[in-house]
Amino acid sequence: MDKVSVSLHLDKAQTEPNEKQKETYILYSVSVSGNRFRISTGFKVKPKDFDLGNYKIKPTIEGYATKNSLISQRKAEIEEVCNKALYQKIPVTKDYLLSQLSFTGTPEKQNSFYQSLDKYIQFREGDVKDSVLNKYKYLKKTLSEFATEKKTAISFDGINENFEKDFKAY
Repeated sequence: MDKVSVSLHLDKAQTEPNEKQKETYILYSVSVSGNRFRISTGFKVKPKDFDLGNYKIKPTIEGYATKNSLISQRKAEIEEVCNKALYQKIPVTKDYLLSQLSFTGTPEKQNSFYQSLDKYIQFREGDVKDSVLNKYKYLKKTLSEFATEKKTAISFDGINENFEKDFKAY
């Protein structure tokens, strides 16, 4: 069976001193069946704020834990989609992969939080028990009620440590 490899890289290497570095996108480098392509994580950082050895945003960036978690979840999703396609003998191209992911890789084109959650629930149907799907649906309902009560919109950018604290208290 073909091997799937997903790693992280920065879009553009910069040689300027740290204080003059510009933000650049963090990219997934995907290799499947001899095909290689890159997909943006949707996050930008200055090279000095990214740990290339551990493929993580450093704690110097606000919301680093949430961003690192999303990057890891999305990496796992890429691997899962690729492995399912290989198992089903579907050629994995960049277009195919982007059509199957719950995120598009660029912030401008990203689905809303609820659209992404719906797509994820749909993606998991058949893979998990109905009780798990019901928990996902209950989570969506609870998040919606929380957003209504707090008079706030839920977005990927807004999910951080403060959001987690407020949601748990709710």
